[in-house]
Amino acid sequence: MFPLLRAGVLRSASLTEFSCEVLAETDDDLLVLANDVASLCTFANGASVTVAMLELLDADNGIVRRIVTQPVGSRYRGDEIVADFNLPRLFAETFETHVRMRRSGLPWHKLPSYCGSLEDMPYLEQKFSALMGAIEFFVRTSLIEDGVDERRITRLDFNELIGAARKRLGWSIPKHYNSGDTTRLLRNAVVHGSETPTKDSTEFRLIFNKWRLFLFRRILIRLGYQGGVVSPHKGWSGSSHANEFSEAHNSFDASDADSHPFAQFVKHLREHSKTSGSKPGLKGTNPSS
Repeated sequence: MFPLLRAGVLRSASLTEFSCEVLAETDDDLLVLANDVASLCTFANGASVTVAMLELLDADNGIVRRIVTQPVGSRYRGDEIVADFNLPRLFAETFETHVRMRRSGLPWHKLPSYCGSLEDMPYLEQKFSALMGAIEFFVRTSLIEDGVDERRITRLDFNELIGAARKRLGWSIPKHYNSGDTTRLLRNAVVHGSETPTKDSTEFRLIFNKWRLFLFRRILIRLGYQGGVVSPHKGWSGSSHANEFSEAHNSFDASDADSHPFAQFVKHLREHSKTSGSKPGLKGTNPSS
């Protein structure tokens, strides 16, 4: 890998390697399979995962042929949607459906590109505009897949799309997602370049984070995933089932972080250490060792 980096063939070292035995007639077939895997990883990662290089190995693991692509780059982030230990379950439950969707006549193959670059844009207004575009694309395509006339769907605004998703698709979208019509007003503001209705950038970011997680939850549910996702809980990082849309597991507001059970435990531990005059440590151990 290092010689390829020095030569400028690759721009960064691979963070993920995937290997399997394949029966493919052409290099294009191999690239299709690799992109199927990478696009599903995009939904798990919450940012673009692309194929930088393919290596074909013989029975002795010697390199027979190497294919170097020109991937779209995305900065690494540690805010994944599906934790690494859940990836085997994700692929077992969703890969077949994912491939079938990408091969269908509907534009599902565009979905990874809508979702992969949400965090790469420098300004929050750009991020939110891209997020709204991704959500609207996903809802419209889901409605068309369910048999709704495409010409009718193109005339629906954001609130009407959300309403159609509730009624036609049976989506659970609690009121905390769109309190006081803020989301629609914010969406229109960033699209048309007007003032945002939020009081500050913190509130804006919290709304963005909530709807970003909503989008990926919905995508994973559509794919058939039944496992957990990384989600907030009272200002702390936690996990919840993919179809959990309650405010408690989707609000990134950390103002109530002190009420979290772990925060209460830490507080109790600190108070106990003050009254006893000792530092917190495990019984029978030397904290300084």
